[in-house]
Amino acid sequence: MSKTAKQYARDCIALGIPKPVLLDSRDIFDDVPDLSLQLSSPIITLEQKFDIIDRVFPLVIRPFIKDMVTNADVGLFRDTVAAYEDIERENSGSLSVTLRYVTPPTDEQLRGIRRFVLDRYPNANIAFRSVEDQSLVNGFKLTIGNMEYDWSAQGRMNQLQQRLERVRSASAESIISILRAEVENFDLEAENKEVGVVMTVGDGIATIDGIDHAAYGEIVQFDSGIKGMVQDVRRDSIGVILFGGDTEVSEGSRVMRTGKNAGIAVSDDSLGRVV
Repeated sequence: MSKTAKQYARDCIALGIPKPVLLDSRDIFDDVPDLSLQLSSPIITLEQKFDIIDRVFPLVIRPFIKDMVTNADVGLFRDTVAAYEDIERENSGSLSVTLRYVTPPTDEQLRGIRRFVLDRYPNANIAFRSVEDQSLVNGFKLTIGNMEYDWSAQGRMNQLQQRLERVRSASAESIISILRAEVENFDLEAENKEVGVVMTVGDGIATIDGIDHAAYGEIVQFDSGIKGMVQDVRRDSIGVILFGGDTEVSEGSRVMRTGKNAGIAVSDDSLGRVV
């Protein structure tokens, strides 16, 4: 189904496609004029067009461009970027709030969520939107600016996993009792987390946008589970050394602060050893 450029721009925002990735993709179209012709040509199959997209464009924006190609709307890409910037100007000065859900919230739940936001940002001009996200399993995830509040089942599982990781240094005799206590006493904490987006990645280094308060040496965690350490703090971004292969981290993927500094667990077994 064909859409307008403004509808595609809203889709970009709903999908969380970072503006730099959108602008880079526009530059690709500008630098290779034949590309738009190939992606709109009736004699090139859809499978061949998708192969071109996979080889040329950043990972995070490929599904969006494939949707435009499927609808024969790829010629609207530049207009979509312009509409995106128009929406951005319209919302300048407003606080972006996104509610992600599995089951649509009731009116009462929506009122409670709005009160939650207003209690924390009483003077903000709020731009509120809701997005279905089946990956949460159940519950809600609320993103306010670059802060995230997670009340989802997926968030609960992630928090429990983090707690269980803390007992790795315990002795074999006590680990079972510690695990049992962690599970029985576990209660979901709606902790706020500062979340950013990967702008570039390569040679074991990722550049992150959207995390404003990270400290040098702080550990951050990517959606893939890979962790990294902040090693460069700039005015508008941070540089992170990855503790794993950079093939598991892609442009546009999310990353969040942990509030922890780099270190290793120790126990009595470490006595007499060089650490």
